[in-house]
Amino acid sequence: MGAATRHLVYDGSSDWSSHLYQFELCADSLFLGDVEKGRFLQSTLAGPALKLVADRNREGRALGFREICDILRRRFDCEDDRTEAAWLKLDNAFQEKGESLHQWADRLRDIGFRIARGALGAYGAVEHRLVLRFCLTGLDKEAGRTVIETGPPSDLETAVERVQWLQHVKSASRSRSWFEDSSKDYSRGGGNPHFWEDRDYRQRRDSDSPDHRSRGIWSGDGRVSSTDFREQRPPDYSPANRAVGRGVESPLEALTKTNLVEEVKGLGKRMESESKVRVTMDGCLQVLDNKVQTLERARRWSLSQSPRRRSPSHDNACFGRGSTNHFRSGCPKSPSSHFRIEEVLNMGIRVIHRLCVKT
Repeated sequence: MGAATRHLVYDGSSDWSSHLYQFELCADSLFLGDVEKGRFLQSTLAGPALKLVADRNREGRALGFREICDILRRRFDCEDDRTEAAWLKLDNAFQEKGESLHQWADRLRDIGFRIARGALGAYGAVEHRLVLRFCLTGLDKEAGRTVIETGPPSDLETAVERVQWLQHVKSASRSRSWFEDSSKDYSRGGGNPHFWEDRDYRQRRDSDSPDHRSRGIWSGDGRVSSTDFREQRPPDYSPANRAVGRGVESPLEALTKTNLVEEVKGLGKRMESESKVRVTMDGCLQVLDNKVQTLERARRWSLSQSPRRRSPSHDNACFGRGSTNHFRSGCPKSPSSHFRIEEVLNMGIRVIHRLCVKT
């Protein structure tokens, strides 16, 4: 019996309930009575536990097995003395950083046994409270809520398996590497004790790297240096504003900047040089009418677009009229931005008459 029970030593520093459970298994296998179990238990004590029982024996009264167990429980397992204290500890239990799912479940299970106090069926009655606490106060609250919404597990082991499965599915759907997933925290199953240092290192690495600093959103005028996406307006891919900002004038800007007098003079010279005949008024009016119709179609199409999509870039914005939400060429206070086809035709006719009189 000495060789089989050599490891049964209790000095008050370890868990008393675990030692008592192991001792009773050994005593039952040896078919010991109450008196023999008391003597056998005293032979396994050491340190402060042995001194406590020895002081009680000096009073001249022999102690039985149950009395010795009660003395040791009151001295070394005082937390189990009040059920209210265990309930209070359960209400304030949260999964700690660096604590795995299994460690978190074991801690709740230990609190549940303290509440049950060994009564038959008492632990089963409180286990549903432990499952709810495990799922709703863990580090991964999203996975815990999903487990509860799909049907609460019957025990803590099932809850651990379902939370782990949801975490692995989420990790696979996001295509995370094994290192990043395992170093997330202990609840992810990997259990990297340096998770918090690793996460801070990855954040510094990503924010300080040249690739990260040069990474920007793609807009109509190319890459931007700022990495704050909230400060950038959404990209504008409308045809009216697609070329703006790259040094290319849109058709609307090119037509609104056209000088009609110079255009008619150049038109007359080109027609005379090509045909070697005098320029007629009908020919000039036809060419001028085509130009005006093209300009009017471009103006109407541009005005039909959303103002947000036609917001000009910094290089082409108008800053001289107290507003910056329009082009310089389309300033509402500029006389050249609003015109009528009749006015343009009348001006063209006067220019052509002047040219014909001179010739």
